[in-house]
This record gives sequence, structure tokens and C-alpha cells, in this order.
Amino acid sequence: MKFNLKQDWALLSKRARIFYIVFSVLNLLLFLALVINSTAGFIPSLIYFVFWQVAIWVYYMFRYKFRKKVNGGEWIDAGMFAIIAATLIRTFFIEAYQIPSSSMEKSLLRGDFLFVSKVNYGARVPNTPISFPFVHQYLPIIGGKAYSEALKLPYFRLPGVQNIKNNDVVVFNYPGETEFPVDKKTNYIKRCIGIAGD
Repeated sequence: MKFNLKQDWALLSKRARIFYIVFSVLNLLLFLALVINSTAGFIPSLIYFVFWQVAIWVYYMFRYKFRKKVNGGEWIDAGMFAIIAATLIRTFFIEAYQIPSSSMEKSLLRGDFLFVSKVNYGARVPNTPISFPFVHQYLPIIGGKAYSEALKLPYFRLPGVQNIKNNDVVVFNYPGETEFPVDKKTNYIKRCIGIAGD
């Protein structure tokens, strides 16, 4: 497989080029925020940055260079796009949750599904970014951990558009679990009665 950045860049559509440039700038800002404002260190932050740059580039190269040459290329293209897009959306914008307990039954029922905005209070960068897509703690059917701790980032939250207020319904990771990393602990949904300073 021949690699020529100039020729490969010329293959991309104008919209793909604009998206890749915008994505690269946002990814660079996240990298700088991790290095400056957290205890992640340079190497883990760089690995996270490079992973996303390469993942998007590989997707575009498959789409514009190899899709028509591979049997089922359209399906592979659609699958790659779905995984990358859903991972970015779930990580930084919005995620679906299911209510695990009956403690909110006056307003929310056990088993209800809801979408939670991560933009309001600030999206959290994953502590264990190497994980199987769309799975939380364990792999379905075969079992085993759905994540790897080979790359671990510290707790870091991006700026949000608002602060938590009394009586807000919030989703958080159960602090009592010690067998999982912070981002893989069981999700709980509760109403915020008291906040710092009350």
C-alpha cells in the first residue's frame, strides 16, 4: 500500500477536508487541555490525540481509496462511520441511559430509557479510552472486560455551559465500586438535593 499524503489529501471531498481540519483543531485543543490542566502527562495525552487523528484518517482513506475495491466495501464504510460517529457523540455530546433502580419512581420509572446531555455540565474525557464500542463494563455473550487499562487517563472534565443546581436530575458513576475505573463504574440517576456550599 503506497502512502502519499498530498495525493491522499487530494482524494478527499471539500466537505471531508473541512471536517478533518475542524476535527484536528478540536482534537489538538483537547490534547493541550489534557497536558496543561490534568495529570495525564504528555505521552498518554499524545497517544489519545494520535489515536483519533489516525482513526478518522483511516476511515477517510478507506472511504475514498479502497471502498470500491473491497467486497462489501459499502457495508464496511457504513460500519466504520457508525462506530466512529457514535463513539464521539456518546463521549462528548449525548448518551442514552437506562434507569437501574426504583429510587426515582415518583418521577422516573425503573427501566425507563433517557438521553443525557454531556454538554451541560461538561463532558468527561474517558479514563479508559481503549474499550469495545457500545458496551459499558463487560462484553456481551463471551464475557470479560469490555475495556483495557493499557492506556489510562486521569479524571478530566471539559467546561460545561451551566453549573449543577438544586433539584437537577443527574447521572453519575457509583463511587463505592472499587473494581472498575471511574468511567466504567455503574451509572446511577438521582436528583441533586444538596450541592457544595449548602
